[in-house]
Amino acid sequence: MTLSSEHDLVMPFLSLSHVLNQQEGLAPYLPKIEQIRELNSRFQRCLPQELKNLAYITRLEDEGAVLRVETSLNAVAARLRQLGPSLVAKLGLAPSPTLKVTLRPTVTRFPSSPTQDLTVRTLQEFEELAEVLTPSPLQNAIHSLLRQRGRPQKEG
Repeated sequence: MTLSSEHDLVMPFLSLSHVLNQQEGLAPYLPKIEQIRELNSRFQRCLPQELKNLAYITRLEDEGAVLRVETSLNAVAARLRQLGPSLVAKLGLAPSPTLKVTLRPTVTRFPSSPTQDLTVRTLQEFEELAEVLTPSPLQNAIHSLLRQRGRPQKEG
């Protein structure tokens, strides 16, 4: 297979509604998803600046009587519980649902830093240091480091 142009690599953008409409089993959920999307847009506009994009409406429960909001921060959840009635009023939903705030766990992924391998000279210096050290946890750690780097230790 040959690629004639960069255009061959581009996949067409498909909207969520297009994908849901193509799947018979998912199409009935589209109106509910659109409703939640619209509610979230309005919800974000009602939030104080410091809370924007830190909490989201995830669903309506009990036939619209409960508006479920999720956040991953305890402080945001507490503040949302305080603001609950006023936020619901600002959304203009009739009858006004109860705002239920739940915490959702988040997985924090720290950026992995590339590790640099030790140079031959550095490994030699560690070997020399290990030879002059008295038996100690530091000496054991250096021996372990050297073994991990494929540098067998001299028998003492």
